[in-house]
Amino acid sequence: MAKNKTEEIDVSSLLPTNDYIFKRLFGSKGSEKLTQSLIKNFIGIKDIEVEEVIGDKILEKDYYHDKLAVLDVQAKTKNNEYINIEMQSGNYEYIKDRLVFYLCKSFGAESIRAGEKYSEVRKTIAVLICKDKLDILKDIPKWRTVWHIREDEYRTKVLTDKLEIVIIELEKITKKIYINKIKEDSKEAIWAKFFLKPKELEVVEMGRNSDVKEAKAKYDELLDDYEEARIALSRQMYIMDMNSSREEGKEKGIEQGKKETQKEIAKKMLEEGCDIKFIQKITKLSKEEIEELE
Repeated sequence: MAKNKTEEIDVSSLLPTNDYIFKRLFGSKGSEKLTQSLIKNFIGIKDIEVEEVIGDKILEKDYYHDKLAVLDVQAKTKNNEYINIEMQSGNYEYIKDRLVFYLCKSFGAESIRAGEKYSEVRKTIAVLICKDKLDILKDIPKWRTVWHIREDEYRTKVLTDKLEIVIIELEKITKKIYINKIKEDSKEAIWAKFFLKPKELEVVEMGRNSDVKEAKAKYDELLDDYEEARIALSRQMYIMDMNSSREEGKEKGIEQGKKETQKEIAKKMLEEGCDIKFIQKITKLSKEEIEELE
């Protein structure tokens, strides 16, 4: 372990929802038991036994660019099924397409090998855990949704059970716990608290869920490691900067759109012979901008 230098880093904002930390906790070799508990007791895929967590070498540069960080966790079960888990915190704009892309990519790469029969196709499940609520699911009150390929009219007809998507929204489960729709001492609630408020976990709660206790210990150990904390914080800052840039771009685009609309209105008013001062008052354009339109 690297020398403890965390007094030089403010780790208070680093939660297990940070995808670097999430991958370290659940996507490394040796984390099979912990990952299995997460899948069974929180994600809700009950009838599985994790044989292997397929870890890869994590380079620091991988976590500065989204497209290089392909999967947070990939687990293989003893039934030769593959479960891919991604933690997402912010930037949900193209998340549904990204999720389907990962599912198809993994299905194509892992579900069947050269020389095998189609009857031997392995099941692939893509899991997305979101820190916040998703706009595309705002009309669905459930915090966990499960998706398959279905026929449009005959909704009970599933094309194949070999492809499945599970989406979990942490903000929704938190709300349900608050209004007593989910018990605070349930396994789901304790896992949710670990992801969003790990420092508030109590000894009694971790006593009820030994796997969360183990996850919390590993999380604390990561934050105590200077290099690990530095990488996680760098990743978080990168995501925050990207989100900020996107928002600024959207605001500029909206402002530009408004400006163009006002110019179109001003043109129409000029054609109708309206006075420039009156046009200024209506459109909020400057005198110079209106004169340019003339």
